[in-house]
Amino acid sequence: MVKSVLFEKKYQDFLKIAHCVMEGREAEAKRLAESHILSKVDIETPNAYLLAHIVAESLLRRIDRRLVESKNIYMQSFDIPQIVLFYKMAQAYPHVACSHNIANQCLYEKLAGLTEATILDIGIGKGKQMEGLLKLLDAGKNSLHQLTVIGMDPDPENVRDSRDRLEKVSRGMPFTFAFHPFCRYLEDMVPEDYRMIQGMAGSNLLVNSAFAMHHISHPIGNGDTRTRYFKQIRSLNPLSFVLAEPDSNHDTEKLSTRLHNCWRHFGTVFDLIDKSDIGDDHKFLVKEKFFGREIRDMFGVSDHMRSERHESIESWMFRFVKSGFEPSAIKNIKVDLPDHCEGEVSDGLVQLKYSGETLIGIFSYEPSYADI
Repeated sequence: MVKSVLFEKKYQDFLKIAHCVMEGREAEAKRLAESHILSKVDIETPNAYLLAHIVAESLLRRIDRRLVESKNIYMQSFDIPQIVLFYKMAQAYPHVACSHNIANQCLYEKLAGLTEATILDIGIGKGKQMEGLLKLLDAGKNSLHQLTVIGMDPDPENVRDSRDRLEKVSRGMPFTFAFHPFCRYLEDMVPEDYRMIQGMAGSNLLVNSAFAMHHISHPIGNGDTRTRYFKQIRSLNPLSFVLAEPDSNHDTEKLSTRLHNCWRHFGTVFDLIDKSDIGDDHKFLVKEKFFGREIRDMFGVSDHMRSERHESIESWMFRFVKSGFEPSAIKNIKVDLPDHCEGEVSDGLVQLKYSGETLIGIFSYEPSYADI
């Protein structure tokens, strides 16, 4: 972990708060949490104090039993929409843009030898990753004549914006492009939806999901829910399933473990953001607004409803294998990160790191036929 975010006294305080909450000693937990609340936070607030303030604020809501029921912070009304903040965050956090680029390289490897193909993009957002893929296809050597993107997102505005963006950028490209809007949560899909996708895609389907799968909720103690969705995706028999996700376990119901992982992950991310060349006001906006909302969801929302449930790389790999996938042989992947960051490439996985910590994993898996 980055040494500057260890801030041992604060970390130990929050571990004590977590244990107090779990043991029912809420008066003691409240007193300790209140000691970390700041009267004001701004661009001058050090990372240790800002992160402690956000976590303490969230835990106090839990202690006071005024838990908010959150369905998905990307679907809630804020002064600045979370999807807008996501793209501002990507400007401050080089691993995010790099993740999209690596995912597109993995998709390109599969697409280059096809004459027609369909991509199901789960959580397409405003379509910026798919825009990058279209430009990559336009600039590279491939046999593509027809590309269809099924843009899946629960927000109708995102679906509309991504359609407009992709149809505009595809004009004049040497292949025909079609966009099919699919305004839906993955959790709400029914068998007819899967049959529709299969019928539209035929045998040349690729599936992509960047930073969306960790929002899938599940009943407390039921860790198999997401694996079930992976199995449903496997039933489509895609040529490839490309996934990008943060590497941190916030899906645990054990509060002390969740807090430890939050402290490690976001403390490292905050330090990394400080290395970017954007303005201090932009850095603060990303830390306090974008990541602050995620952290508040992790600790200040009912465990039945919270949506920010990141998983470890090992957990995602287990879901892939359990669902009938195997790692793809990743070739010629270019990892474009600043010199103070690191990337590690292996079959089926690219890990993006900072200060020795893996922050994001990009997976490229394909159906396994070992048992057939």
